[in-house]
Amino acid sequence: MSSVSLELPPDSPLFDIPVDCLPLIPSPNVHTPAKKFRFHVVQERKNLLVVPNAEDSFSRLPASAKYDPSCLCINPIPPTAYLRSLKKYLRSLSSEDYLSLRSLRAPESGGELLPLWVFTFWDEVSTLQDSQDKWKEGFSWLNSVDVTRQADEPVDTAFTYLEILGWASPLKLYGLRGLSNLTLAQFLSDGRINEDAIDLMAGYLSSLESLPPGVHVAKLSLSNFISKIPSSDALAQPSPRHIMALEKQLAQVDWLYFPSFYSAQKHWIAFRVNIPGRDVVYGMSYSIRNVLQALMQSSVSTLGDSMGNSLPKPAKFIERLMWWLHARFDPRFTFNGRKLTTGSQLDGDSCGFFAMNTIWNGIFNTGVLVHRELRSDRIRWFNRLCSEVNIQVFPSIFPVGSSFDLQAAG
Repeated sequence: MSSVSLELPPDSPLFDIPVDCLPLIPSPNVHTPAKKFRFHVVQERKNLLVVPNAEDSFSRLPASAKYDPSCLCINPIPPTAYLRSLKKYLRSLSSEDYLSLRSLRAPESGGELLPLWVFTFWDEVSTLQDSQDKWKEGFSWLNSVDVTRQADEPVDTAFTYLEILGWASPLKLYGLRGLSNLTLAQFLSDGRINEDAIDLMAGYLSSLESLPPGVHVAKLSLSNFISKIPSSDALAQPSPRHIMALEKQLAQVDWLYFPSFYSAQKHWIAFRVNIPGRDVVYGMSYSIRNVLQALMQSSVSTLGDSMGNSLPKPAKFIERLMWWLHARFDPRFTFNGRKLTTGSQLDGDSCGFFAMNTIWNGIFNTGVLVHRELRSDRIRWFNRLCSEVNIQVFPSIFPVGSSFDLQAAG
């Protein structure tokens, strides 16, 4: 029986789902409007009062010859915590250490022995369920009273995008890879957005036709490169190809803007480099959590300072940024502090929006983001990005090039 290999921790063909069993994985029809399937449960999770030990879940004995794969469509999948413990345990084993997986019916007492690829099935269906849950949360957030009362941006437009975009569709924008439309769902919540969302926002800004001449907005690949420079001497070597291409492009640029993640404070910040003026400044919104943390760690009284000035600057990143600018452009570059105008952040999760608004305002002078407009800003960004989406229609969430393309193409 031929099989499709998935990139899971164990390096064993026993974890490959047989091709004739792939249709057992539920896949939404992305041609169908989301409102017709968004409340369809992919598959229930089994609630366990006691999660079995991962080491008790595998056996050296072969799987039962009478196992019927069709029961996977009937039986609930295990909870996420159990699957996570299995995956972690598998990383410590070699392919000779296991031949089968015990069923959840009392695995410690010798439950039915399942083929190892059942774990792969559980893992993929669990991912699908998480994906559908996040997309559904977008509907709930838009329906909430607070959002509809506060949002100036058209909520109906966001609802339309949620309904016509397949939540499981791969997303390809601005040269970014490995994303799905679920990245967009982060905008329709009150939670923190991840680096994929920040990269999409930077990509959108950099692609605007209205971007003034001489302005460039870099995606996170730049700050990720800078943060990993080990020493100034390392820049005697050429930069990676993608950074070298950016360096060449910047020879024709006057103003460089880019976001960066300040890991010590778990905070997104914005930088601006004035290339002809050889000047570097940054902007950082502040949250009560970050300010209190900084004050508690400081032995120096900061009474009289603004809360924003109470936060320590990202010294290590700035040092590396200056190394790069001195080595690649001009040793006369100077750092002039926290001078980009930012909005006043009043929570601990929305720094990504304030950082990108700092860049937007720096370029277009449209005004800083205020906290009461945050939900409108989230919807505005969701609508902007959805309008740019180039949907790749595949019946699974896996990126182009993965094994499940075979299922889509077939």
